[in-house]
Order: sequence, then C-alpha cells, then structure tokens
Amino acid sequence: MQKVKKITHLKPRKRKKKKKKKVASRKGSQSVLVPDTSLMPEPPELPEGQGPASYWEHNAHLDTRNAPETYAGAESRSRNMVLFFDKLGIPKEASVLEIGCNVGRNLEFLRQAGFTNLHGFDVSRYAIEAADTHFPLLSTVANLRVGKAPGFLKQYSEGVDVVFTMATLLHMRPKDRHQVLKWAGENTKMFVGIEPGPGPLPRQHLAEAAVKYAKDGILFSSMDLHAELTRVGFRIVLHTVFKKLKIYCITVGVKEDF
Repeated sequence: MQKVKKITHLKPRKRKKKKKKKVASRKGSQSVLVPDTSLMPEPPELPEGQGPASYWEHNAHLDTRNAPETYAGAESRSRNMVLFFDKLGIPKEASVLEIGCNVGRNLEFLRQAGFTNLHGFDVSRYAIEAADTHFPLLSTVANLRVGKAPGFLKQYSEGVDVVFTMATLLHMRPKDRHQVLKWAGENTKMFVGIEPGPGPLPRQHLAEAAVKYAKDGILFSSMDLHAELTRVGFRIVLHTVFKKLKIYCITVGVKEDF
C-alpha cells in the first residue's frame, strides 16, 4: 500500500499582524508629562494697564474660580497635595509656608493631616479675612497674613523648612518670580511648586494669558520652574503630573534633607 504524501501547501498560512501605531491616550499621556489642556481655565480679563498682583489684590473675591467661597470647596486638590507631602517624608513639625494661600484651604488640609507649624500669605485681604469663617480651627496652628511677594518674604528672614505654591507663580511678573525663587534658594530646605504643565499647548494657553495680563510677558510652566529651581541650587527630586489638577505638574526641589 502506497503512503499518502502530506499536502503541506494546503495548511493555512499565518498572517503577520500589522503593528498598530501607538497613539498616546489622555490617561497614558500623563505619565509623560502632557497635561489635559482641555481643562485649562480661561485666564481672568484684566483692565488695561493693570498688572496681575493688582488684579488679585482688588478683584480676587469677584473672580468666579478663585473667590474664597469657590476656592474653599475644591478639596480634592488639597487632599492630593497632602499625599505628596506624605510621600516626600516632610515631618509634621516642619515649618511650612504657602505663597498665595487664598482662604487657606491647602493649609487647612495640612492641619488635618497633623502639621503644626503653618504659615501663609495672600495679596487678597478679603480672602485672608474669610479664612476664619471657612476654616475656624486653622488659626490654632497657622499664621495667615495679607502680603505681596516678593517683598513680604522679608517677614520670614529666619527661613522656613518648606515653601509651596499652587498656581501662584504663574500669575507673577518674571522679575518678581525670580526674586521669590532666589529667596527660597537661600531660606528653605524644600520648594514644592504646583504650576501649569509643559508642552506646546499649555504654553500657548499661557501666552494668551500673558496678553490678558496687560502684556507683562508672563509665560511660565513647570518646565520653567524646573530650570529656575536648578539655577538657584535646588536638586529636583520630583517632577510629575499633579493628578487631581490635570493641567498642572508638581515640581519639588530640595536643598537639604530632613
């Protein structure tokens, strides 16, 4: 009996799968520091000739996003900030200063987390005076005052352990911002900045904001903060998307370990 030859050419051929081009999703993009620019709020309209400091000093209580009554309720941002403080190993007894604290929401969440030596100042008297109404226990561990950076930083000539900002440096003139960071480089162990993220689209939005800020030339992102902190001697230990405020990144510079 003859052997039947196997007919090999009838076997189904394996088709090569075409490699799909990877398209960075919005979720995935966060890991490579590309914030969700669709969430970028419109910058405030300023009267002609009025700078950012003057605007926040006199009109903060009228700004729909930053009036104390609104600002106090954005709790998820403060909760996430406290988680970063915990990861960074900041001692609860460390002196902490927030520049541009508004009504003190961030400081209140630090108080709830056990921090006992808190300080903050803001250019808006209305916001500072509203702190006791919104957070009545904050004054037991925090000293909130009305002041304008960079000049008001002279009040902290003995230095503080940690200085932090949340969407504050963005609103400063470059000259003032340089002085703030220079002061921080000489007077603090750690700087924590939560400011707009990098990338062409966020910077485009910031360029539009600069026009509305009476053409002061304000154009600032977390990449700029990274460079400026390095310039004044900080060692960058963290630079990533601030998840609860997706258009922003958190940048941490260290001068001295705790």
